[in-house]
Amino acid sequence: MAIFVHFDAAGAVRPYVLHYLSALHEAGLSVVFVTNSGRLRAEAMAALRPLCAGVIVRRNVGYDFGALREGIERVGLPRPDTEMVLLLNDSVYGPLQPLGPILERLDLGQADVWGLTECWQTRYHLQSYFIAFGRTALTDPIWQAFWRSVRPVSSKWWVILHYDIGLTQRFL
Repeated sequence: MAIFVHFDAAGAVRPYVLHYLSALHEAGLSVVFVTNSGRLRAEAMAALRPLCAGVIVRRNVGYDFGALREGIERVGLPRPDTEMVLLLNDSVYGPLQPLGPILERLDLGQADVWGLTECWQTRYHLQSYFIAFGRTALTDPIWQAFWRSVRPVSSKWWVILHYDIGLTQRFL
């Protein structure tokens, strides 16, 4: 399962986002697309339908983490059959190669949480544009407690400190 967060003030879905969603779909993931745009153009919705298991349109309240929380709640994650959840957003271009081999390298027996990029700015954390959570992490009380704590705050810096960095810190 992948929860993919998007924002475009005009309600469009850019070609690079469709490319990313297509790669996720081809890798066998069920994608839930959550847009913080408040609306989607008809052509954007039409392009999303074959690539996504679901589309959620919401206002940009709480930035990416508000959208992730809503996606997780609406889908009811984790479900009993959920093996992995990928949290993603449209802040990067790509992928530049097929995702299958990257996803195969995520050894959820070795670590419960994986990210593509680690960061030491402010405090150690995994960059939130691509974080994978395995079954052990998803069923840990930390998962539920973290997402229950996510509030619709209006300060981007607060979201970075408490959610972007806080998510990794809680799981450490």
